[in-house]
Amino acid sequence: MAYDKAADLLELALEIAARRLGMPYADIDRRSNAPTDSARRRNTQRMVKALEGVFGARLSTNYNDQGEKCVFLEGDKLRALLQLKPEEMTALDRAIETLRTSNAVLEAENLKELRTKIRLLAPMSRRRSLEIDYEALLSASHVVARPGPSPRIEPTTMRPLTEALLAMKQVSFDYKGSNGVHSRTVHPYGVIFGYRAYLVALLHGASGDRPSTWRIDRMANVRVLEQPSNVPPEFHIAAHAKRSFGAFQSETEYGEVEWRFNSKVAESVLSFRFHPDQQMIPETDGSVTVRFSASGHLEMAWALYPWGSHVEVVKPEALRRMVEGFQRNDFPGVP
Repeated sequence: MAYDKAADLLELALEIAARRLGMPYADIDRRSNAPTDSARRRNTQRMVKALEGVFGARLSTNYNDQGEKCVFLEGDKLRALLQLKPEEMTALDRAIETLRTSNAVLEAENLKELRTKIRLLAPMSRRRSLEIDYEALLSASHVVARPGPSPRIEPTTMRPLTEALLAMKQVSFDYKGSNGVHSRTVHPYGVIFGYRAYLVALLHGASGDRPSTWRIDRMANVRVLEQPSNVPPEFHIAAHAKRSFGAFQSETEYGEVEWRFNSKVAESVLSFRFHPDQQMIPETDGSVTVRFSASGHLEMAWALYPWGSHVEVVKPEALRRMVEGFQRNDFPGVP
């Protein structure tokens, strides 16, 4: 067997062993570069067959609760094959620092504890050289704080929200809105992190099942209640978040968005991720068209301002009117 194929099999075995609920065949399919679905599935079947030859009865297949065929591997003895890399540890530190600069204090502390546990997995004989390379890489990198609001989220606020989400319980809190401070009881659906952190939740007693967003930095006295929360089984926080450009959502604003950037900034635009479901379309004249569907016109206007007169809003009309007259042509550079 070629060395690269052996390395691929070992990497796959480690990933399967790390998943308590098994690894779906579909996930293994996505590791393949084969041109068709059927070819990718044949590659998956060959790799699973090869792993069966190595691990025998410790490797098994079954179906999960979603009806997906999965591979399972009892992997305690595979720990000896794990080798921590200094660049992996440095990436963790950068993630911790990024969370700190965003004032996500609790998440930074959780990741710091995880880093300590991971470092303990390194064999004693390897720790000295790992630490030397790790410190060298760490001293050569720095996280720059992104401009914008960075309100502090207190751990005393975030911890009960996390507890309620895990236990599927309702929460109550005091919320500072434009009309003063009011007590609220909600069914928490999830949390969205961006410039600010928002709780997605349905107000208790509200009609319908469409949740609202609540700024977490405006909450105080957060309490987990004994009453269970009612979260629709079809709700997915990632799909919900895609309906907004940032975090704000509006059913009246939601719709198709189309921007056209001229050829002078096309190269820069092609490296940008404006929205998870965006379509980037290079035009014959050198310009680039960006399309997606979302709400949040004000946040879109903020994102478009640095591009000045290099961008034209094709749709929606409301956003086109909002930016009209504010597109400067004298910026010395583009994002």
